[in-house]
Amino acid sequence: MEDDVRAVPVMDGGCMIGFLSEGDYARSVLRKTATALTVREVMTPCEVFANVTDSAQQCLRLMEEHGWRYLPVQEARKPIALLPLEELLNEMVGYLARVIRENELDQQLVFLRGTYSC
Repeated sequence: MEDDVRAVPVMDGGCMIGFLSEGDYARSVLRKTATALTVREVMTPCEVFANVTDSAQQCLRLMEEHGWRYLPVQEARKPIALLPLEELLNEMVGYLARVIRENELDQQLVFLRGTYSC
């Protein structure tokens, strides 16, 4: 398999009603035989969506409030993605690394300016 798909949206009449993740499936197998379950019984239902304009902090807050590892994202009231927690955290770590690096460069400039007087 080329793509590493770990969750898929569950649609009903063009509306996203939930998502089915590998964790949902694994937990369901512990309860019953997987072939005896419907998607609706196993999926994580969702009435809450992030918008493309939401900040990373807002997305993390939503994920934490609902205990989700995936966050449904919508644009113009249409579902467009499932945002994995891992991807969101990787982006935030990259952003913080850039901020720290820029701060270090600023500190070096301040130090250099202080060593030479005009």
